[in-house]
Amino acid sequence: MAAEILDPRHAGVVTVKPHTGDMTASAHDIAAVLRQHLPGLDVLRLHKLLYYCQGHHLAAFDESLFREEVFAWDNGPV
Repeated sequence: MAAEILDPRHAGVVTVKPHTGDMTASAHDIAAVLRQHLPGLDVLRLHKLLYYCQGHHLAAFDESLFREEVFAWDNGPV
């Protein structure tokens, strides 16, 4: 899994260091990090955050953050 970085200038903000090569995390790995930093996170919000994390990582680094596919349905991402 990608290494987690906490930036002291932004208390509580979590960024994930981009991975290289074949090392791709799973959505479950990313969800575990999100839940660790956001206790009480419900499933709907978790799915939305995973969707946005994947989209941001694809846009910024031109590679997937995790290997599972995400879909934008009418009622939100899954």
